[in-house]
Amino acid sequence: MRLKFQKQRHHYLPAVLLCLLVTTPVFAGLQWQVEAEQIEAAGIRIEKLQLVSGSEPSAETELRLEQLSHAVIGPLGDVYMQCPANEHWTECRAAQLQWLQPDGESQDGRLELHEQTLVLNLAPMSASFVIWPELNSLEFERLPIAWLPDQWTSEASLIGLTGHASLRVDVGDPVWQFVGGFEGLSFDTEDGLLAAAELGFSVEGAWDRASDLLQADLRWSDGEALLGALYLPPPEQPFEFAFELLVPDRVEALAPEFGLRYGEDLRLSGALNITPAGLDQAIELSRLNADIEIEQMQLAPLWLQGLESLAEAYGLAGVQPSGTVKGQLRIRNGRLDDARLRLNALHVDDQRERFSLVDLGGQLRFQADTQALDLDLNWQDATLLGLQLGGSELRLESSQPGTIQLAAPPFRLPVLDGHLVVNELRWSDWLGEQPQFALDAELEPIELASLSRAFGWPALGGELSGRLPGMRFDQGVLRFDGGINVSIFSGAVQISDLSVERPLGPLPALTADIELNQLDLFELTGAFDFGSMQGRMSGYMRDLRLLNWQPVAFDAWFATDPRTSDKRRISQQAVDSISSLSGAGGAVLSNTVLQIFDDFPYANVGLGCRLSESVCHMRGLQDLENGGYMIVEGRGLPHLNIIGYQRRVNWNQLLEQIRSAAEGGVSVGSRPEN
Repeated sequence: MRLKFQKQRHHYLPAVLLCLLVTTPVFAGLQWQVEAEQIEAAGIRIEKLQLVSGSEPSAETELRLEQLSHAVIGPLGDVYMQCPANEHWTECRAAQLQWLQPDGESQDGRLELHEQTLVLNLAPMSASFVIWPELNSLEFERLPIAWLPDQWTSEASLIGLTGHASLRVDVGDPVWQFVGGFEGLSFDTEDGLLAAAELGFSVEGAWDRASDLLQADLRWSDGEALLGALYLPPPEQPFEFAFELLVPDRVEALAPEFGLRYGEDLRLSGALNITPAGLDQAIELSRLNADIEIEQMQLAPLWLQGLESLAEAYGLAGVQPSGTVKGQLRIRNGRLDDARLRLNALHVDDQRERFSLVDLGGQLRFQADTQALDLDLNWQDATLLGLQLGGSELRLESSQPGTIQLAAPPFRLPVLDGHLVVNELRWSDWLGEQPQFALDAELEPIELASLSRAFGWPALGGELSGRLPGMRFDQGVLRFDGGINVSIFSGAVQISDLSVERPLGPLPALTADIELNQLDLFELTGAFDFGSMQGRMSGYMRDLRLLNWQPVAFDAWFATDPRTSDKRRISQQAVDSISSLSGAGGAVLSNTVLQIFDDFPYANVGLGCRLSESVCHMRGLQDLENGGYMIVEGRGLPHLNIIGYQRRVNWNQLLEQIRSAAEGGVSVGSRPEN
């Protein structure tokens, strides 16, 4: 017997074929064959079907499905099933299966019928379906993710997709129960912004069709992922996410209630409202509304579980915080609308020693509609760029929309043995396009001896003080109006036009102009093992630029101040030190009669350097006909001039020479008698 069909649409054809395959008592003893071409059913298309059975009891029943495809999935390949028989059987309860995939790969398996359940084993996957009296159960285990259609992965720009999926669905009336998950899920994207390796997470939940309520619990336990700048390492303990969601017939908005937990280190709860962008149901962040309750957030473990990578993206690599945060967040249209946070025992350590905080506590309140920010913070101790800052309390308030100011001026911050006193701090339009920052602060005198110890410098005398009548911060650049005055070596140093780019970020850059006025050379040289000089010096360092706190450009000049009449003498050691810096060959003193003198009188000293492209272009008091330049002009007897001949000096080499000359600083002794 032979039946043949062509170009048929059979909505119930899968059930018919299954019955023909797994039950054959009606056709026992007959030789028959069924053929069909171009069959479509439930979105599946079969170009050619053959079902063949022999008349002998030992004959095999064989089903061939060629060029299978699905309307959504795409080409599926060919499937061959074979039901072996024996002399006693009248029903096919087990079939050998071979799946020839579109890429040419072949997969062997087995199809079995156990009462009402159809079981498919296709290594490494197994699946079962309860098909009688109706389809009310579905289960598959270790379905290879690589079997997903290429068009699906290409649309998502996924490459290297591997792993396995499992799922069990029990269809009830009205509740459907489901449990499943992924194991060893790995993927990458063509742009490299998204990636995962050996992800393992599970899901369990239920859908009540009567109330359209979907409940699910998700648990991430293994693997790592990269989501743009956010890197999520393998969790030390599982992350658990639970939600409830009403699923309407027409998705106009999704409003799940959720809870997120990471052991006892993180407990969040809240409600979301997400509106799809259009008919394609794409979800945009700008349409997200949320109310979030932070019940507990321990910063130290969460920092290592992802927050650290975000900090690195903003130039805060090496920062290690600890402490707890609690509070509420409200998001409207994808933006923070309201925040109320409480900080407790917050500690911040920086491996790069840029800053630190000890025992920070307090409260923060933010409202977007009025651009209001209220802060009430206190801390026990702090450091900034190596400077020791003491404990203090800072209170900021928004007395009018868009403006932040000190709540109770002045604010006093201990700095070493002095204080930074802020009399006025006002930040207007701080979230707008043209913010204005007003600062009136002064630095009460700090002993330079304590500053020297903080920075590891030789012991310096004098004081550091200054006034900051204005400061502006715009696009990552901190600019100071006014100047900083430094009282040092019985003279004065004024710093002006000071600005700092990325002060706490990568490669900070500083620019400034520095003027030096009547520094006592005896105190200056006495702070270093440089030799001894008497007299007073003035000068400048203009167009100074530091990159990562190292000089890369400046124009410097240091010379005897003509307005002073102090005694001017220079020791043999100072002569040698200056000569080594300028290539003047001062060691010649040891071979002449001049070695019997301890020091020499001089009329003037002048030395300049213009740093550009790691080269110091040297100059002195005057250029000489022999190509040299006068550095020290002698007077009287014994008469000694120091002349430099090296016009271009490698900056790093010069620094090493200065370091060698100043190594092992000594304390300032008593001033020689005139």
